[in-house]
Amino acid sequence: MIELILQNLSWFWLIIAVVLTLIEVVTLGLTTIWFALGALVMIFLSFTPIPFAVQVLVWLLISSALLYFTRPYAVKKL
Repeated sequence: MIELILQNLSWFWLIIAVVLTLIEVVTLGLTTIWFALGALVMIFLSFTPIPFAVQVLVWLLISSALLYFTRPYAVKKL
């Protein structure tokens, strides 16, 4: 299973983005949407020769930064 994921990283990140978006649609908590956006960025980064563990770390950093910096403004506007 891990080998399949490692051979298809762009599809893996797309599935993660779709699942997180669906969770956001159901919960409307403005939390998982930032992780879905981070996964969308990772789709493009998955085409570079970055190891999977580093990709997960970058995804967590991007998503956490989006959550921390943009969620307060989104909550105010919505």
